[in-house]
Amino acid sequence: GAAADSILTIDDLLITPNIAIAGALNPTNSGSLLGFYNGATDFQPTQTSPNPINQTARCEGASCGVFAEDDFTAGEIVDTSLAVGRGDNAASGNALQGDLIASTRASASAPNTGDSGQGFSTIGVTVNFTTGESAGGTIDIGFDYSYYVFSAADGVTNGSNLASASFSWVVTLQEEVAPGVLVLVDSASFTLSVSEDGDGVSASSGSDSLFFSFDLDGEKTYRFTIAHTSLANASVVPEPGVLALMGIGLLGLGAAGRRRRRTTS
Repeated sequence: GAAADSILTIDDLLITPNIAIAGALNPTNSGSLLGFYNGATDFQPTQTSPNPINQTARCEGASCGVFAEDDFTAGEIVDTSLAVGRGDNAASGNALQGDLIASTRASASAPNTGDSGQGFSTIGVTVNFTTGESAGGTIDIGFDYSYYVFSAADGVTNGSNLASASFSWVVTLQEEVAPGVLVLVDSASFTLSVSEDGDGVSASSGSDSLFFSFDLDGEKTYRFTIAHTSLANASVVPEPGVLALMGIGLLGLGAAGRRRRRTTS
């Protein structure tokens, strides 16, 4: 079987414009979730809100009940015996006051040949604003983040045991050059992934503090966004030899059916 888990938490997020702003700053929060297992999908499309997002976890598979809502603890639960694809997220606080904390988790596990699971979770904060003076300035963002990514393949199940887990965050500054038309001004991003194919375990965890500063011009309209995502995939793909034997078996069934039809006629 195969299993994967990805957890990312961004903490003490603070967005600070160092320039006069025309009007109020009103952050918009967004999130989306997906749980997939063996063709069945439990999907929460993107929701936006002026309040912090905390979506109900989306899950498919027989093992959904082993997970608690808003559980972002590293190293718990996920193993190759489960049958699950799941995504969860939660956020609280205000990015303009420096106390926003946001977490995403994606988990997947596939125990049997032919099984496939996927978990996906994303959460983001967007601030639209117009600068109010001709002189330039900056918009700054600082945050702490901690992560855990895990992938395992036990090599026991007959087939190719595949597992991968990843997380990413991206910060973007865009200028609105015409109504509804955005042009990228600057960005920063980071992605980390682990994977296993066959038999083994890969895991990584850590934390860091980051600070970025982006230049602004006066009397322009901008969109500033930070978003982060967790993704997990697990599958057990039949080996080519198994597929070939299945094909031979199906051919045999077809030939037997033709023989029976000729005998009957």
